[in-house]
Amino acid sequence: MSNKIKLFGASWCPACELIKQTLSENKVEFVYVDAGENPKEAQDLGIRSLPTIIVDDQTIINPSISQLRSMGIL
Repeated sequence: MSNKIKLFGASWCPACELIKQTLSENKVEFVYVDAGENPKEAQDLGIRSLPTIIVDDQTIINPSISQLRSMGIL
């Protein structure tokens, strides 16, 4: 996949960890940003809910695994 994927999450967030694990298991390249460790980056992009995925210029808030599949990310 040629899309640039950035996942904003936190270690205390079960949904974030599930998406992170699922992307990794499906060998999807992505950049993980821990919003707790990088609050400025999250704030600068307007991230207010976790997990949030940015694919190219599209922001997906709290996506489900089936939603990621239907979008062709998985």
